[in-house]
Amino acid sequence: MLLLNNNAARPYIVAMKQHLIISAFALLLTASTASASCLVEFKAKRDNPTEYRHDIMEVPDQHCTAPAAKRYVRMQLAARGWTLLAIVKKAS
Repeated sequence: MLLLNNNAARPYIVAMKQHLIISAFALLLTASTASASCLVEFKAKRDNPTEYRHDIMEVPDQHCTAPAAKRYVRMQLAARGWTLLAIVKKAS
């Protein structure tokens, strides 16, 4: 049995505390970057062969208005050979 006040266990406890602090910092960092964008659900197509796609794209905060999000998604898809058919939903 491992006792917390055991000197032999001290390195493990220190390592666990460091891991916890690093994990908490990473979670905080992820949460702050996630709030700086919005999600756009879209439909797109590609020819030769014909393919259809219904997906979600993360859009940077400066493009989160409806017209700007549509332009951003259209440009991102065009760079990959897709044509935007419709924006289904935009969530902030």
